[in-house]
Amino acid sequence: MIEFSKHLKLELKAARFITSLVGFRRDDSRFHINHLEVNQDGSAVATDGCRLYHLSNFTVRGQVLAPGFYRVLKNTKSKVWIERVPDGEVCGSFPDYGDILSMEERKGSRGKVVLDMDLSYDGQYEGFARFIRACPGKNYFNYNFFDEVCEKFDHTGTVTILIDIRREDDHQIQDPAIFKMEEEGVIFQAVIMPMRG
Repeated sequence: MIEFSKHLKLELKAARFITSLVGFRRDDSRFHINHLEVNQDGSAVATDGCRLYHLSNFTVRGQVLAPGFYRVLKNTKSKVWIERVPDGEVCGSFPDYGDILSMEERKGSRGKVVLDMDLSYDGQYEGFARFIRACPGKNYFNYNFFDEVCEKFDHTGTVTILIDIRREDDHQIQDPAIFKMEEEGVIFQAVIMPMRG
């Protein structure tokens, strides 16, 4: 078992961020929905199917965690416990998410909107209003997801939000919105999917 406690402030914040999506959908049989994955490069990813959270490096006491899948045992304000899933128990893999996290323009892009927002200054409602006004076309992003991302970032620092816009057959396609913040060398990224219109 690996423990993150309040004595490891940034590491606990990172652990609370990446584990917060795990276990929401217990009835989902997809392995990657109920576990987080640590990659060979020390980055970590978790998803609940509608949102995806990514950390550039996931460490405890300065040491990068071993690659593999992890289950969340406990996630509270002051403590996070996780344990590595033995290789023999792994029965799935994470979908390829590299293209989703790219801050570059995607194939077929007709432009992108980039907002730099200080959430402590803008506030969540004002921030969400700016975010929605910046999205051209039909804007079906869930406010609750935006609110949760703001909470995970603790309203500190500047958050960069990227919305990439594509057109297919004269219909505007809204790609996921990517939220990005860096703190003491750790890059936090959150991707929220647009709601179906």
